[in-house]
Amino acid sequence: MMRQTHSIVGGTTAFVVTTAVGLPMEVVAISIIGATVGSSLPDNVEKPLHLPHRKVSHWPAVQLAFFAAVAAMIVSQAPNYAVMIWIAAASIAFGCVMHSIADAMTVEKHGIQLLWPIKRRGYHLLPWSMRVWVGSKSRSEKVFVAIWVVFVLIYTYAHFGSLIYA
Repeated sequence: MMRQTHSIVGGTTAFVVTTAVGLPMEVVAISIIGATVGSSLPDNVEKPLHLPHRKVSHWPAVQLAFFAAVAAMIVSQAPNYAVMIWIAAASIAFGCVMHSIADAMTVEKHGIQLLWPIKRRGYHLLPWSMRVWVGSKSRSEKVFVAIWVVFVLIYTYAHFGSLIYA
């Protein structure tokens, strides 16, 4: 279930962030798609690249630098599409970072090195009693997703509710 959880967290967080700052709907749509796709990448690249789990592929600094470099290379070849390329790259990188943040809320004992290269120490974003157990039969992961979705629905109603009753 973790792959779906990462997709939900990445895509909905992109929705909340982009609509909260008032970006155009085209940017919102690209951001949601990019973040949803990007939110599964840290785990998906580990096996083919023979990387240890929750190490370099989960470091936000590496994720951001990688997608900035890729975007810069693509923009140099297609400058007319620079804005779209940067939005897509930023959205995918955002999804990767949200993946790492979600993993930092789990019971994995070493946490995630969110501040690498500044600090190599692993971090958790929740106290032990609130951390999420992950797996196909995990109740805490299902509860986490339910709470997350309720939060997004409340935000959506608060932000767009006036449009419903207009």
